[in-house]
Amino acid sequence: MRMPVTAPMTARPLRALRSDIRGAVLIEFTFILPVLLVAVLLGGDYAWYVVTRQRVASVARMTADNASRIGEDDPGSVKQVSEAAILDVLDGGMRQAGGLDMGARGRIILSSLERNTDGGQWIHWQRCAGGLAVDGHPYASTQGRQGDGAIGTGFPGMGATHLQAPENGSVMFVEVAYAYRPLFGGLWNPGADRIVETAAFRTRENRDLSTVHNAEGVAPATCA
Repeated sequence: MRMPVTAPMTARPLRALRSDIRGAVLIEFTFILPVLLVAVLLGGDYAWYVVTRQRVASVARMTADNASRIGEDDPGSVKQVSEAAILDVLDGGMRQAGGLDMGARGRIILSSLERNTDGGQWIHWQRCAGGLAVDGHPYASTQGRQGDGAIGTGFPGMGATHLQAPENGSVMFVEVAYAYRPLFGGLWNPGADRIVETAAFRTRENRDLSTVHNAEGVAPATCA
């Protein structure tokens, strides 16, 4: 009588192990998890950058808008600009920035773009707030400094489109710079560690462009 042929004892556990797929999902998840984590972190960094840029742009727009309204409550037909009013406008911009810490990592630069006696564009005055520094020096506007264009017609204006002030009028031009820090150490790099946004508003009413008045005797927020 022939005995039935049976598989070796060691072969049966191997076949059972080969057909057991209970751990397959766990293994796949182990491989996918790092990719998911990186994607989540990258998405968070990108979202933070977009939100921060929008907040900086909002500060620039609000500051320029408020600066264009200086003197609106003045009953006189020609509105005056004062150092105290400028300080209020800059302080408003700093407060709007909220948790961005503009005092240490930001810089708001407010410029009065006007026409000189030759009909050219001229930065009559410029005021600043915020402690952002570059190479140990306060961050300076990339669009020009106070006094630029005082003579002649060589100064083209301000901004990417060379915005120009109208005859007998002025434009409040604001540049806001901010030292950006990623949430997760720069997993996603936007290409720069500094956000710069600009905004401009034409002066709302007839304004005295001869000087910045200082009857209150406050210290001007100069950019030096």
